[in-house]
Amino acid sequence: MFLSRECFELASHVDTEAYSVYVTDPSEENEAPETTAELTVWYIPPEDWGIPDSHKPFNLLFTNDANGGCYVERVREKKKRKYSGKRVYYTNETCLSAALRVFFRLTRSIKAKELEVKIDSLSEEVERILKQQQQTFLFNCKTFIIRTEDRRVPPLLFPFIPIGCALKIYCYPFPEPDQFIMDSDSFDLELLRATPSFDTEGIVRVTDEQLPNLRGHTLSMKAPCITSKGVNTVIRQWLEGSRRIVEMSFNESGRMNNSEIFDGIDDSVILSE
Repeated sequence: MFLSRECFELASHVDTEAYSVYVTDPSEENEAPETTAELTVWYIPPEDWGIPDSHKPFNLLFTNDANGGCYVERVREKKKRKYSGKRVYYTNETCLSAALRVFFRLTRSIKAKELEVKIDSLSEEVERILKQQQQTFLFNCKTFIIRTEDRRVPPLLFPFIPIGCALKIYCYPFPEPDQFIMDSDSFDLELLRATPSFDTEGIVRVTDEQLPNLRGHTLSMKAPCITSKGVNTVIRQWLEGSRRIVEMSFNESGRMNNSEIFDGIDDSVILSE
């Protein structure tokens, strides 16, 4: 079933659960000849409740038209490019802008394990859409994933991500050594300090002084500003019982020296742990 605007307005106020909700930016990976953006909701149909791994996709494809607007239709079979045949038109709005607005509307009433937004680069239109959203609204998810090549995108999404949510930020292609995806200011936010898991392929400007305040048990990042001093402090926190460590990876880090990393730390205590 493809919802009319009126039905969609009603359905968006009904609380429901979904495994994940994705919105993707137009990209070269898209097989469609037109410029498109896609919104996908993975959910369990009522008849399959209680059956493991029974999630099914609900796909909406937003396509730019020749008049400067776009239209949306439901994708019934993605590989065979079969659609619902019904279209809803948006005037003076590109496909990604419309997809993002629908994404925000849907996620107001969806509890998801995972939410993902892919915005390769930030246009003025997309920036305006993100800034127009109510700052009091928070996503309801356990993990939030951002895929972008533009360092301006993550800070615009941070206000909507709940404290305590796992955070992943992926960049493709991989950034150059001098291209930071996140500045040090981001790591003063409670969102970053409280996340249980932070994983990024991008280069971040977190410092030795900020690292101990990140309470996540899993941290993986490219951090050229992190040195032996920051790692030593984190190890001391762990030995004192003030933090939990599952995995920590600091690639492309600053100066590292084993004697400084373990300065003042009894090796036998680490081995016994």
